[in-house]
Amino acid sequence: MKHCFTFLMIITVALGFGQSKLTDSKTGCQYTLPWTCDECEMSWTGDCLDELPNGEGILTVSHEDEEIMRYEGEMENGNFNGQGSYWDAM
Repeated sequence: MKHCFTFLMIITVALGFGQSKLTDSKTGCQYTLPWTCDECEMSWTGDCLDELPNGEGILTVSHEDEEIMRYEGEMENGNFNGQGSYWDAM
């Protein structure tokens, strides 16, 4: 019974943490947003390597034409890496 409860807790937590894979419509570059937002759009001004943001640039995520997240700095394989500044509306 103890193992069943632990398993159910893990499933509940996993379902509560959704992600959204966003694609820049201009470049095809992709970014995985750490929360669920089916209506969000993203843009990346830097280089793309294997469809992932790499190098220095600006990543913005918008929802209904309002910027809700912005990262200015370095990325590697779609992840923040090195120097940068981050802002989100959450």
